[in-house]
Amino acid sequence: MSRHNFIYCFSIGVDCIPNSEEDIKKGGPKYLGYDFVVPYRDAKKASLLIEKKLKTLSVPIHGITLSDRFLFKKNDACSIDKIIQVIDDDPDYLNMLLKRSNSYTKTKTR
Repeated sequence: MSRHNFIYCFSIGVDCIPNSEEDIKKGGPKYLGYDFVVPYRDAKKASLLIEKKLKTLSVPIHGITLSDRFLFKKNDACSIDKIIQVIDDDPDYLNMLLKRSNSYTKTKTR
């Protein structure tokens, strides 16, 4: 495969809510959320738009991280429009995040 098919990218990790202890013990992530690979030039704009979009949907954000720059297949990187579409097109995942977030908040305030 030609080097021309690759571009520099960042991975954006969005931690929304703590995962269950049971799932973490089985190898699951500490937080549930989103992971996107975006072109290097779009990383800052994409992370700001992700944060804004999730806040408008009342999805909590524990943190957003950017990886070091790396080469990635050009056609597999997410555009900003694709990121917004992924968030919008998965209401079941969003509802699960919100439901878990509400139960987590209730447990922490007791």
